[in-house]
Amino acid sequence: MRYATRLGRLSSMSSHAKPLDGIILMGPFGSGKSYLGNRLNVRGIAHYADLEGLIYQRFGNRDEFNLASATEFLRNHYHEHLSLPGLAAFESTGVVQRPLLLEVIDQYEIALVHVVTPKQICLDRVAKRNIASRNPIGHNKAAEFFEYWINEIAPTYQFSVEVDGTDEEAAVRAIEVLANH
Repeated sequence: MRYATRLGRLSSMSSHAKPLDGIILMGPFGSGKSYLGNRLNVRGIAHYADLEGLIYQRFGNRDEFNLASATEFLRNHYHEHLSLPGLAAFESTGVVQRPLLLEVIDQYEIALVHVVTPKQICLDRVAKRNIASRNPIGHNKAAEFFEYWINEIAPTYQFSVEVDGTDEEAAVRAIEVLANH
């Protein structure tokens, strides 16, 4: 199933709008946030670094995670990358780091990109990623989180654009259009 790209905020942005400092790719586990971030980086559209592995390595596994230290690390990372020339790209589920995301959104010109991917594809991607992961996410937990994210988290954010997490080309083009407005 393909999802249509919606450019909601773009149509209301004037030609005098401030250029974007960054984008935050948002979606549930397995939606394609990291993959799209890497594609944006490779194509020179935005600078992106996948932080999830580094975060868990530095601040503990899911059971003993040091949230305060990880939040401060992410805050420094966000501010450092948002101050670089060009567009910065980050990824988030928007749950654990919500206060930090709201802080960053308030201080910079940020576009939120909703990465929409069907549930089964997300679950399949999580299962595949779990094979090599030191912090696997159980199938039931991933399925519950998907529903929670769709029903409780996504409605609390105002997205600038929705992209199809199964169509790399269309997603990258939509983000590039967003970045150039």
